[in-house]
Amino acid sequence: MRGVIRRPALLLCAALAACAHAPPEAPAGSPAPPDPTAFFPLAVGNVWTYSTVAAPLPALPDVVRIAPLPPKTFTITVTAIEQKAGDTVISLEEKVTYDLTKDPKKPLMDNRIIKSTIVCNAKKFDISPDSFFFAGEPGGYVGLTFDKLEQRISEEAPAIRAATTTAERRCPRAR
Repeated sequence: MRGVIRRPALLLCAALAACAHAPPEAPAGSPAPPDPTAFFPLAVGNVWTYSTVAAPLPALPDVVRIAPLPPKTFTITVTAIEQKAGDTVISLEEKVTYDLTKDPKKPLMDNRIIKSTIVCNAKKFDISPDSFFFAGEPGGYVGLTFDKLEQRISEEAPAIRAATTTAERRCPRAR
């Protein structure tokens, strides 16, 4: 699965480049610029398909018991790219296929489709938490949805840090 994690990192770098700027417009009278889908991977209609391969060494029995079921294949498709309030919103569809077959005579495939987004501009790059590009693992969350995600920074945090010593922060005393 190590190779699977490297691929999202490369695609993520390419996505940053795609969100950082638009292709320059050609001056009047010059030939038209090349098609951006040739060098921007996050173009509508682009598809990536991955399949898992066996590890070089089998997992230990304790690990097999708690490890999640690996997907048989997963496909990521760029479905739309829109401009909204100064942000570029890239819509993705991630289809994950799990092989749940117990009896070879009766194959059982489970397909999940996850819709995710990447929102970016010159100062931010936000990826949906259920996206493959967020954690490098396909499938998102099962039975969990986020209605609102927000990070709050407490105004008291600097005062609390200033009032406590390093030792107190490591080993807080019962008060």
